[in-house]
Amino acid sequence: MDDLLVDYMKGPVDSYLNIYITFGITGISRPDYDIYAPWKNRGSATFDSNYDITTAAGQQGILDACDYIESYACTAEGCSGGNLVFPDSMKCFMRDYRTWYNTTYSTNYTAGDLTGTTFLTSLNQFQLNFTGYQYGKAYNYLSLIGFIDGTNKYAMIEFSSTLMRLETYSVNKAVFDVCENMVSGLKGIMPSSLQSIFQISGFGEWGGAWSYLQTQKAMVDGLFNGFAICFPAAFLVLVMTTGSIPTAIYAVITVAGIVTFVLGFVSGALGFPLGLVECIAAVIVVGFSVDYTVHLAHMYHVCPAPDHTSRVNFAVLHMGGTVLAGAITTFGAGLPLFFGILSFFPKMGALIVCTIISSYFLSMCFFVPCLVVFGPSNDCCSLQPLYRAAGCAHGPGGEDGKGDQIIHTGIAEENMEEKDTKPAP
Repeated sequence: MDDLLVDYMKGPVDSYLNIYITFGITGISRPDYDIYAPWKNRGSATFDSNYDITTAAGQQGILDACDYIESYACTAEGCSGGNLVFPDSMKCFMRDYRTWYNTTYSTNYTAGDLTGTTFLTSLNQFQLNFTGYQYGKAYNYLSLIGFIDGTNKYAMIEFSSTLMRLETYSVNKAVFDVCENMVSGLKGIMPSSLQSIFQISGFGEWGGAWSYLQTQKAMVDGLFNGFAICFPAAFLVLVMTTGSIPTAIYAVITVAGIVTFVLGFVSGALGFPLGLVECIAAVIVVGFSVDYTVHLAHMYHVCPAPDHTSRVNFAVLHMGGTVLAGAITTFGAGLPLFFGILSFFPKMGALIVCTIISSYFLSMCFFVPCLVVFGPSNDCCSLQPLYRAAGCAHGPGGEDGKGDQIIHTGIAEENMEEKDTKPAP
């Protein structure tokens, strides 16, 4: 029931992220916490010994905090209307307490009329008996005013922000920074008894929106760290497989172009943000992107002809059909994902299809033309001399080039057949 109440969006403000400004807690004590067993020894709150809302200054401070937060401007991308707080969504317990007290006792309460234990007793009665309504929904302060063993240890101000739930990392992070700046400004106007302030979010995507920022940041960092590892690794593998530095450079540039096109297209044309699915898929894109280029590059260098034009013809003739068939089958495998109900599957399908299309056309229409125009020919900038010195006739073919001899023998047999069919002079 709690999950349905929190996660099922049924009112005008339910689509917006709610935020809590907390007073009276300095942190969490976790002496035995283990990050690999987060469900154990979760720790306990550390309360501020100076926290006090029973004084006139403390009560007025809460009222001032509500006014300050409600009027705080937010120009970040995720905020709408120019303000951080969604209109009429503030749950300020001191405002409601004052209204409740005036209605119950037919008086005009001002901050400090009740102090100390008398105020706490009255506040506890208010907490247990008050029910308010916002946008047709009932609310109370049972969890926002913290009484522990008869003593008030903390209090929270809740409001719905103008940030939509389920937003991406960059949008959430910008509004998080606005909230942090607001808390810093709030500390400057609060009395000494209300200096322990921090802000937390309600549920966004995958739990608390602010805590999930750490996961989102790790995913984005992991994506770019993955690129930083993948491209040098792909370059080294290409150099070792082809034995040619120029070919490896053309291939890596092609792969970088494919990745750039795919991520740019899904972001600009399809509107996919850099989220969890995109970060996972982007690393997979590198693997798809390098596939066709590696096949063409390897076939280019096993060709026995020395000039690059003949090598390109050989590579396209012997590997072009295979590359096209691979593109068609993988493209076909991505199409059914578009009909998935979960958003993960259409996104993954779009990324696979875009990757396959761009991989085929860039490998055939960029990588191959680079080989046609720039080579390399013979052993230019090649590791082949080193391979031959090590006893490998054609490098990646294995000892004495036996792996490539199959292809060379086939070519020789074709040439012999051509000679046999020629008429005698």
